[in-house]
Amino acid sequence: MKKNLLLISTRAITLNNFFDKFIRTKKFNFILGCYDPNNLKYNNRKIKLHFDLSFFRLINPLFFFLKLFKNYKILNEIKPDYILINTPLASLYLRLVVFFLKKKSIYIVHGF
Repeated sequence: MKKNLLLISTRAITLNNFFDKFIRTKKFNFILGCYDPNNLKYNNRKIKLHFDLSFFRLINPLFFFLKLFKNYKILNEIKPDYILINTPLASLYLRLVVFFLKKKSIYIVHGF
C-alpha cells in the first residue's frame, strides 16, 4: 500500500516546475497543497492552504494564528503519512502546525 505524502509549497508554480519528476514517479499517493491549487498541472488530490502573502498580515498575530488554525484543521482531516515542505513562507505556517499534530516533516532549504 502506498503512503500518502503531502507536498507543500506556497505557490503552484514551484510544484509544477521543480517537483515534476518526483510527482511522476508515483511512489507515493501525492497530495499537493498550495495557496493557488487551481494552477497545478497534475490530477492528484489538491488542497488549498492558507498563507498571508502581504507583509502586514504576516506580522499581525491575529491573522497569523487564524491562518495557522485553518491549516491545522485541513492537515488534521487529511492525515498524511509524510509531509514535505518546500518554501520559507509555507514553512513558517506549517512547521508549527506539524508540531501540534505531532507529525514529522521534511523542510527543504534552498536558494542561499
